[in-house]
Amino acid sequence: MDFGRLPDLRYVDFRLPPDHPDTARVLARAQPTAPTPPGLYVGCPIWTNKEWLGSYFPLGIKEPDYLHYYAQQFNSLELNTTHYRIPD
Repeated sequence: MDFGRLPDLRYVDFRLPPDHPDTARVLARAQPTAPTPPGLYVGCPIWTNKEWLGSYFPLGIKEPDYLHYYAQQFNSLELNTTHYRIPD
């Protein structure tokens, strides 16, 4: 068998095991709270895009100031930079 591969999924029991008895006791003591609306974060994987000059960034700013202006437009930034390459 290749690790993680099964020849036939029809015979796999995908049910979750029963909760531990302590789980019901902990949940019974928990105070119900009002549901919080989910937050939505919008961002880009870069903030130094020169093509954004004149649209997202004012014309004439220098590259070190891009992040400052980016933060005024978006509320998040992708920080998984090692996905693309290991930083210098």
